[in-house]
Amino acid sequence: MHPDDLKTYQNETFPQYITAKDNQEIVSQYRMKHKNGDWRWLVSHETIYSRLPNGKPYQIFGMIHDITESKNTEFALRTSEATYRILAENSNDMITRHHPDGRYAYVSPSCKSILGYEPQELIGVNPYTLFHPDDSAAIQKNHTTVIKEAAVDLISYRIKCKDGTYCWLETNNKTLTHPDSGEVLEIICISRDITERKQAETERAKLDFQINQMQKLESLGVLAGGIAHDFNNLLGGIFGYLDMANEVSTEKQVKSYLAKTLGTIDRARALTQQLLTFAKGGAPIKTIAHLVPFIQETAQFALSGSSISCQFDCAHDLWPANFDKNQIGQVIDNIVINAQQAMPSGGTLCITLHNQTFTPNEHIILMAGDYVKISIRDQGIGIPTEFIGRIFDPFYSTKPKCHGLGLATSHSIIHKHSGAIDVCSEPGKGSTFTVYIPASKKSAIASVQNVQTQHQGSGIFLLMDDEKVIQETIGSMLTSFGYTVVIKEHGQEAIDYFVEQTNKENVAGMIFDLTIPGKMGGRDAIVEIRKISQSVPVFVASGYASDPIIANPGNYGFTASLCKPFRKAELTDLLNRHILQHIKGINLP
Repeated sequence: MHPDDLKTYQNETFPQYITAKDNQEIVSQYRMKHKNGDWRWLVSHETIYSRLPNGKPYQIFGMIHDITESKNTEFALRTSEATYRILAENSNDMITRHHPDGRYAYVSPSCKSILGYEPQELIGVNPYTLFHPDDSAAIQKNHTTVIKEAAVDLISYRIKCKDGTYCWLETNNKTLTHPDSGEVLEIICISRDITERKQAETERAKLDFQINQMQKLESLGVLAGGIAHDFNNLLGGIFGYLDMANEVSTEKQVKSYLAKTLGTIDRARALTQQLLTFAKGGAPIKTIAHLVPFIQETAQFALSGSSISCQFDCAHDLWPANFDKNQIGQVIDNIVINAQQAMPSGGTLCITLHNQTFTPNEHIILMAGDYVKISIRDQGIGIPTEFIGRIFDPFYSTKPKCHGLGLATSHSIIHKHSGAIDVCSEPGKGSTFTVYIPASKKSAIASVQNVQTQHQGSGIFLLMDDEKVIQETIGSMLTSFGYTVVIKEHGQEAIDYFVEQTNKENVAGMIFDLTIPGKMGGRDAIVEIRKISQSVPVFVASGYASDPIIANPGNYGFTASLCKPFRKAELTDLLNRHILQHIKGINLP
């Protein structure tokens, strides 16, 4: 007998024989050594067979069975159960057993960290009472499939935590069936908390949408930029001719018609400017300034004549921002007009401006840093969920009379300002557009209020442009100022002419077109001009208003820039600021 079992037999089993009654069965289990040296488990069933005259047991009758295999099986089961319990109770995943109707039969301790419940709180609870309403149908279908086919199935769903929030679980289901009848006895589930993964997927989807949006706009920019450039050249001629006609006309009615025509064409220029905003590689012409009261004035002007009231909440310590006034004006105008259209019966538009600082990765698009946050909230009809993902698409609009460029333009402008534009909307409860523009720690540049409307000059003015209509209109404007205009069609001709001038002081200034198809444009011509003279004023003009040279002309050797189409008043202001300063040493603001 095994030494451990012998001690038990002597101390516990043998004394039973002394006190045993007739026919009383004594059962014991112990190990005995086989002839081959193995230990075998035995079970004995014994009774008192005969007694001595004094009543003490004399003979015992018994049956002994070898139960080694069943003992090994029992040991394996206990080991398996212990292993299962250790795994279940120490797993980060939540392991549950369910009755066929779904009720919890067992819940592992990890339930506390995932759902907030103590395991015993869920025993007997039907989890269908906890599932998110939008996921219940899919879970019911999954449950039916698992029960019917006794198969492993994987499903993701939301379940309510004890604190009322929802978390995402990914659950692997397996049925435990009766070996003979195949009846489902239990459903065993291993559930993993994938809330963070789902959030990351959502954020990634947003980022992919933003990237896709940018790619769409950049692709469109190649087409839009080319069309708008040619159109701007034509508008430049129209502007110029109408400006001059308005200037020389003495007919009151004719001047009225011309003024209205110029105003209409100015709207066409604004539309072209929106197309140009899509152009790839464009850069805003930024200045550091305060957004208040500029945004207030822009919003109020856009709402003039409507039944919409506007409320402002602006931080008293609002940071200045580095932005293109014209482009940000477009953004505010587009959003405010959309809000007005969303409130046909009137309402209130709330605009707030506050400082906002983001830490790394706090905003999906923005870098860490300081921003001015502009929120525009309306009380309109809201944006349906199925449309909200497309509102920034070019040429997409749910309104029959709209061209679908407003929000697409706004998105592109804010992106080029290194900012972001977010939208939150619920049908029937209005929409909120939030715009973030990088703040500046530098002081805002004071705006110039007094712009001179007349200009008088002398000397030679060199105009380089390949478009006849631009040559004629700008040439006529320069002539009216008192200059002798020399026209060249490409950069090399302009360089050669300037080189030939013995008295280069006679050249009061130059205007170069930025690009000349198949010939040298202003970009390359200015390099050669600056080798000859650093002081002569040279202005760059282009229909590609978003070209970085237009945004930062000084970085490329130019004195200043003009965006085609421009009116005579804009050219007058440019010349007053730079030509007079060069010729007469007058410092203008």
